[in-house]
This record gives sequence, structure tokens and C-alpha cells, in this order.
Amino acid sequence: SGSRWYDANDLGVNCMNLTKPECNFTPSSLSTGFPPHFNISLRVRAKLEDLVSPWLTVPWFLSCWNVTVGPPESIWVTPGEASLIIRFSSPFDVAPNLGYFQYYVHYWEKAGIQKVKGPFKSNS
Repeated sequence: SGSRWYDANDLGVNCMNLTKPECNFTPSSLSTGFPPHFNISLRVRAKLEDLVSPWLTVPWFLSCWNVTVGPPESIWVTPGEASLIIRFSSPFDVAPNLGYFQYYVHYWEKAGIQKVKGPFKSNS
């Protein structure tokens, strides 16, 4: 807020000593990380031994708008009566009052024509 900067480590996000130019800001629980409704502006710099770059400010973003969501995890497919039953878990938890995931299922039958079902809000 304003000109005050906070250390991301204090929020449960560790982006120190990275070997790739990326950092995962997904909190490990709903009590850590950046609150989803906060406008976030990041300040970053590179360090290599005694060399240190100047600070660079990344344009602000709102995590619930500017986010790349990974695929569902732990996907189980079991045969049903003339169907397949698909169950999976979300890539991360979202408090029900803050939002939800919608899923689309893309599939191909023997003829090779792609079909899409959805959106589904449930994990099954």
C-alpha cells in the first residue's frame, strides 16, 4: 500500500535464490500468501555473488484476474454404466466465498470427433 513494501517471505512465499526466472505465489493454505482481492505490485532484483541489479517494479496485478491455473490434479477415471466417471482434485484450494473453478471435459469417441461437456462446478 502506498510506498511501503513487504517481504514476501513474511506471507509464506519464498522466492529467494531461484535458479529459474519464475516464482510460484500460490499459497500453501488459505492463511498464507497474498490475499486474492489485493492489488499486488512486485519489486524484484537479481543477485549473483557480489553483483546485484537495481530493483525493478513489476506492473500491479490482481491474483484472481491475472492468474494461470494449472490442470486438475489426481485424476481418476473409472468405468460406469455406458459412461466413464471422472474424479479429480483442484490444483489449489479456493475459499467458497471467494470463487470457484469451472471445468470442461474434452473427449473423443471412436470416430475421432472431439466433444466437450461442461461447465461443471463439481469435482466429479
